[in-house]
Amino acid sequence: MNISKQKAINVLEEMYEMAYSATLTGALRDGGQSLVITYNALRDLAIKNKWADEDLLAVLPLSMDANNPNMANVGTSARLLAKILEDEEAIEAFEAPQAEQVAQIEQYDENGYEIKDEDEIE
Repeated sequence: MNISKQKAINVLEEMYEMAYSATLTGALRDGGQSLVITYNALRDLAIKNKWADEDLLAVLPLSMDANNPNMANVGTSARLLAKILEDEEAIEAFEAPQAEQVAQIEQYDENGYEIKDEDEIE
């Protein structure tokens, strides 16, 4: 299965919306099985591709019974998995400050005043 992490997040968010709506309206009575199968496949894909910390993924249901879908469980699990994947993406996007940025920050004291070398002070 060749699917990007962002597409998986988008599908999981859509699954949450569908499951939420289904719990309120009773719709998707026959579509629940499809949502469970999709959730199980995306969770397995996240584990296989190491898209998130294994300990975080371990707190989610290993798999759900597609023959007896519970829309509230599907929606909750899909939303949690999407948030775990999004948070991992945010962590990956974080860049540590570069040395020149740190040097610029260090030129100011705790009150925000610029620290000058003794040679610069008149």
